[in-house]
Amino acid sequence: MKRTRRDVLRNASKLSAVLASVGVGATASVTAREYPEWDSETVYTGGDRVVYDGSVWEANWWTQGDEPDTGPGPWEELEEDDNDNENDNDADNGEYPPWDADTVYTGDDRVEHDGYVWEAQWWTQGDEPGESEWGPWEEIDVYDPGPSASFTVSDPSPEPGTEITLDASGSEGEIDSYAWNLGDGTETTGEVVTHGYDEEGDYRIELTVEDDDGETDSTGTTVYVGDVEPPTPDGVYTPYQGTWYDIVDGTLERDADRIIMSFIGDATRDGEITPGWLANCNVGSCEQEPLDDYADEIQTLQDDGIEVGLSIGGWESPVVARDADDPEELKDAYADLLDAFDATHLDIDDENATDSDRPDDLHEIRNEALALLKDERPEITVGFTVAATPDGIVDWGHSPGKVFIEDAVEKGLELDYVQPMTMHYDSEPENFETITSALEGTVEFLEEVYPERSEDELWGMVGVTPYLGEITTDIASDLVDFANERGMYSIAPWVLGEDDGGEFSAVFSEFESSDS
Repeated sequence: MKRTRRDVLRNASKLSAVLASVGVGATASVTAREYPEWDSETVYTGGDRVVYDGSVWEANWWTQGDEPDTGPGPWEELEEDDNDNENDNDADNGEYPPWDADTVYTGDDRVEHDGYVWEAQWWTQGDEPGESEWGPWEEIDVYDPGPSASFTVSDPSPEPGTEITLDASGSEGEIDSYAWNLGDGTETTGEVVTHGYDEEGDYRIELTVEDDDGETDSTGTTVYVGDVEPPTPDGVYTPYQGTWYDIVDGTLERDADRIIMSFIGDATRDGEITPGWLANCNVGSCEQEPLDDYADEIQTLQDDGIEVGLSIGGWESPVVARDADDPEELKDAYADLLDAFDATHLDIDDENATDSDRPDDLHEIRNEALALLKDERPEITVGFTVAATPDGIVDWGHSPGKVFIEDAVEKGLELDYVQPMTMHYDSEPENFETITSALEGTVEFLEEVYPERSEDELWGMVGVTPYLGEITTDIASDLVDFANERGMYSIAPWVLGEDDGGEFSAVFSEFESSDS
């Protein structure tokens, strides 16, 4: 697991609790009486559990001093059946992140290293698992992530009656069986199979592999037989780029025509709208750098033909609208930002909704301001990037996207896109299945708030923000196929600075047509 902006903040919160020498809700499988009593002085983070007033409560996000109750807030009362759930860190699918020397781990965190699963016994950073028998890591088991399905197609666009070869020998794991559904009613088995299609058309091929432990994995692709043409990609590949990376070379050496620069906010807390580049953010507190600091790098990219969008917000970061009390004033501030960088794209990545100093109507003022801005400048692109679970976007926590979007509709703000952040799930891995289920759940929600739009139109306004540190290039390729088939708006991964060697950009750029 590579260190990310979220990891740093989560670990900082956990460390505060450890240093306070107060028992934080353990994530191991225990009974209700084994959870610590809630304490108003303790810092809790998402997933921590406590006992309060005879019930077990689980924190949805970072909190300190908020008394557990059933109303809106950071605590959720667990049903009796939930009290004995397995440790979220037990990873039912057997997948654990690789150990990383720069990441902070706390008790019960699990990683994979040198073919084994290791569990942290206490706070640690930089201590290699297995380096010492007296160290912070305990060996749990041999690491078995389960099977990984993969196959190649000899000809993705054959003529009717021409046999093609499907080769699954690249699948990983102790594979016991290969089951194929060839999309025309034919089902077969085998590591390598051949098949011919009698009629023109597009056929979805699905492969499911099973290992000797009964674990399965699936993948698929579409072949186009005869004169049937694959759909032309018309989405955009818009990776995020951070100011803390090598902005120029780290962008120009990748296969990307546009980026979203991250992050602009207002950390001054001076009562005025004072945007700047956010830096060194830590649980809601950020430093701020002048907007001019990265102006030359952005201009260099633009001179080289790179389209640069601006992202406002970031994990627990104060947004530009935090000190706004007038939509017109905020609209002018947004316009000034766009003019300062000759940009036409504003990405709102508001993950600061639980800030105790934040006005309750901030998102309403912001939506009014953005609606005014789009009325004045219909050519600009405005979208929301919001938190998600495998079930879709949410209406709670740091980034209640459903709340933001419902109000945008009320305010008359025409959003160009909605991008679920399909990353850092609490209890499930980020893989093709959980990413696409989050996207499908998002479309189901959008059907409720945009009842006049067709399903195709809704897919056309959905983007996706996966985390490059949690997916593979195979998953990226499957995601490109999925996004293309659904006619999605964008693929905007976090973050370009971690695309070492440009392998992900080479895959994701295939989603973008030459004239986008």
